[in-house]
Amino acid sequence: MGSCLSCIKKDSSKTTKTFELSYPRSTVIEVPKWNKRGEVEDLIQQHVELTNPSLVLAREVRHRNRKYFISACILPGLKSETLAPKICQDQLLISEDGNNILMVIYDGHGNEGHKVSAFCSQELEFYYQEHKQDFLHSPKQSLTIATQHCDQALCQSGIPISTSGTTQVAVLIQGSQIYFANVGDSRALLASGAIGPIRPTMSGGSNEDWESTLEDCRKDRSIPDAYPIKPFQLTSDHKPDSDTEMMRILESGGCIKKKCDKGFKHGPYRVYKLTESVPGLATSRTIGDKVARQVGVICDPEISTHDLEFEYDEFVIIATDGLWNVMSNDDVVNFVAAYRDKCQKELDHSLDVEPNPSNACIAHLLCEEARLRWLKIASTKKVTVDDISCIILDLNKDKNDSYLEEPTVEKSNKVMPAMPELVPHVERHKDLFLQKVMNYVPFEAGRCP
Repeated sequence: MGSCLSCIKKDSSKTTKTFELSYPRSTVIEVPKWNKRGEVEDLIQQHVELTNPSLVLAREVRHRNRKYFISACILPGLKSETLAPKICQDQLLISEDGNNILMVIYDGHGNEGHKVSAFCSQELEFYYQEHKQDFLHSPKQSLTIATQHCDQALCQSGIPISTSGTTQVAVLIQGSQIYFANVGDSRALLASGAIGPIRPTMSGGSNEDWESTLEDCRKDRSIPDAYPIKPFQLTSDHKPDSDTEMMRILESGGCIKKKCDKGFKHGPYRVYKLTESVPGLATSRTIGDKVARQVGVICDPEISTHDLEFEYDEFVIIATDGLWNVMSNDDVVNFVAAYRDKCQKELDHSLDVEPNPSNACIAHLLCEEARLRWLKIASTKKVTVDDISCIILDLNKDKNDSYLEEPTVEKSNKVMPAMPELVPHVERHKDLFLQKVMNYVPFEAGRCP
């Protein structure tokens, strides 16, 4: 998927007002008290201690004579009703050298989701380090094989994955070319001043029951419009009710329906066996999830590409559905465009203080903004505040006008091998690594590694 876009230049004379950002470490919200019939009995004041990120980083990245800024954050979620800290199931991977920048986010689910996402993040890093030349010469095929390899290795890991798995969105950057490998409902987005849809721009994936609450929140927050910078969605959300995904699931003997509670359907469409209430997945592609494999859920990534236009493209964002479920594509781009230049560019941890642009990176602030909106929903609905993770690659357009011609990479004509066995590097470390994952201790509130 190349980009053939007509373009307009940003009006640098136009200034935009922004409001001051600050996110307290604790808050009091009014939440419903539910009775056994699922009805709101009363409203109570609840004190909530908000978790620190389990990972925050921000740094400069030099790639083929260009200078970018990368920031990332994993913000653990909160349990339904009690709003106490929950086990964080998100993981991310960033690897960069002179030829490639690889950014990957995993969003685990199920009882063992935190172990699955931790395993896949480490496994992909092992595989990538062993096969860098393949990624350089055959990026699309390498991304596909690497994803399938993670699924195969996970099946051999001993982690119980009958109803546990993870989504994945991977981005590989080589010069002006970006490759995407998406499995599930995490998402990659480009912010650009170019005109013309790369794919139809979708709104956030929020539950329709939440939309009025989120719309009120948008009005209260008053994030300025970033025009002419607009979002271009670069991956498809793999939802069971989309036409192509639905066809495969139905042909495999599965069924697609919403959860039903006291005669009322609610939430997203999910994948089930015809005669059983499992697996109940809200996405149609995952890594892991053995039971779901029986009803058409696959691990094959959807591969797409985009040619960067450095004069107009501003930044790339990849994030889990913890972000997209409460913020639309426009919300996210407007927020990042408004505050990225005010934020810290070099960080390797978060401070135990209220985050704001003077002490936090843009990825951290974006996750905090999404959590604020989750808390608004929690004040009216019985919901789990999801883990929220994102990676933002700022293309630093204004500072890269003196872009030098990038070195050419000779393409290889070799045919990539079929689905490989576990690579020797992984075999050598398999026992030690599995012991580490099986004993994995998730992030807890009050401790920021």
